[in-house]
Amino acid sequence: MRVSAARGLLVFCAMLIACAAAPPVANKPAPSAQQPSAPPPPPDAAVTDHPDEEAQIAAVNQSYDRGDIDDAVARALAILAYDPTSVRMLRVVVASECLQGDAALAQQYFTQLAAPRDRESMKTRCARYGITLTDPP
Repeated sequence: MRVSAARGLLVFCAMLIACAAAPPVANKPAPSAQQPSAPPPPPDAAVTDHPDEEAQIAAVNQSYDRGDIDDAVARALAILAYDPTSVRMLRVVVASECLQGDAALAQQYFTQLAAPRDRESMKTRCARYGITLTDPP
């Protein structure tokens, strides 16, 4: 009888140790008590309303101003992913690619600039680096 009592005590201790080592379980309310989730935003809301866009644009400008062109381009492309018509970001990418000598990529984003004055400004800037940009047809 002593052996089975000792064995039972060992099993009990092992269970206590295992329970103490297990991660805690979060107390979740019952499914009926949970609040209903908000409906998803309309598909085009992400393009027009991005909560941190001004802060992200400021970060792009800071990167460009301190000469971290790769970071500025990466950040500008991230903004263009949800706001493909951002003139400021298109200009950053075009100017940066001209500065780095990538005429093909500069031309790709240059053609997305709609305003003639933006295109003329980018042509002038890129000409300083030996890159000739052509207007889209």
